[in-house]
Amino acid sequence: MIFSFLSLSGVISSLLILFGLIILRLGIQIVPQSDVFVKERLGKYSRTLKAGLSLIIPFLDRVAWH
Repeated sequence: MIFSFLSLSGVISSLLILFGLIILRLGIQIVPQSDVFVKERLGKYSRTLKAGLSLIIPFLDRVAWH
């Protein structure tokens, strides 16, 4: 069969990989040089992100001001 790679386990694996990549992308925040971002966790100030690569927890953290 030409579409044998579309088995149930293949589709589920592909969806899990795609979901993981989306979560990873949402968790990376790049702050430009000479800027600072304010990070909130559940709507409350958590910390200030300085220039460079920062990791946040998607769906819990958000950049409130930049």
